[in-house]
Amino acid sequence: MEPESRQGLREELIREIRAELLNELQSRGLDEGVLQELRIEHGVVPESFYRMTFNQRVQHLVLMISFLVLALTGLALKVPAETAAVFGPAGDMLFSLRGVLHRIAAAWMLGGSFYHLYYVFFTADGRVDVSALWFSPRKDLQDLLQTLRLGLGLSETPPEMGRVTYKEKLEYWALVWGTIVMSVTGVILWSASFWSGVVLDVSRAVHWYEAILAILAILIWHMYNVHLKPGAFPMNRAWIDGRISREEMMEEHYLEYKRLLKEKEDRDVS
Repeated sequence: MEPESRQGLREELIREIRAELLNELQSRGLDEGVLQELRIEHGVVPESFYRMTFNQRVQHLVLMISFLVLALTGLALKVPAETAAVFGPAGDMLFSLRGVLHRIAAAWMLGGSFYHLYYVFFTADGRVDVSALWFSPRKDLQDLLQTLRLGLGLSETPPEMGRVTYKEKLEYWALVWGTIVMSVTGVILWSASFWSGVVLDVSRAVHWYEAILAILAILIWHMYNVHLKPGAFPMNRAWIDGRISREEMMEEHYLEYKRLLKEKEDRDVS
């Protein structure tokens, strides 16, 4: 047998023995915290976990770019045209492009939304993703209350959450609702000649205030909850490489962490 083959076989046997020993210790009731330390020390637990597939990251990128352009050009549409003089010779051209860029970004977001519908209804990964995003009222409420107790200093134990937390579910469905509202009112404003003045006035008001709500939600909720919170600052890299750290997985998705770890240990033993 070649030296490389012997080395590979040796490493595989060591992994199997470690997994069997850890399973035996777990069956004997060893403290879960000690077990986790042993798993990490002996390399049973990977340093990072996949959180977003390539497909999901592309969808996120399309959404991010279109949202940024929509937010900037939408706010710019509220700026008086006379302000263009501040930007010098290029100001008039930039201001004249506000509406064009806004509509292009809107079409881009609508295209991404229709693809997302295809993804969740007609692909296996999409069906798994959306099934995890449905609310589990009892469990989600328990996690919310435990988070509040933790924040108020009434408990030192964080909630044990699964693959998708109640915060992520709220954010996802808020995005779905916001996209529907903005798309419907945006299409009405885009085809203004077909609608009465009342419909246009209502659509314009709803579109504007929903846009402000969405921008604030991204700046305050999403940016902090994903990127700026302790442990993730200055940026969660999952949207780039699809991975999150072992520590973040244990803290935010402990039930999913245990499930993946059990699957890995079962594969190592089998």
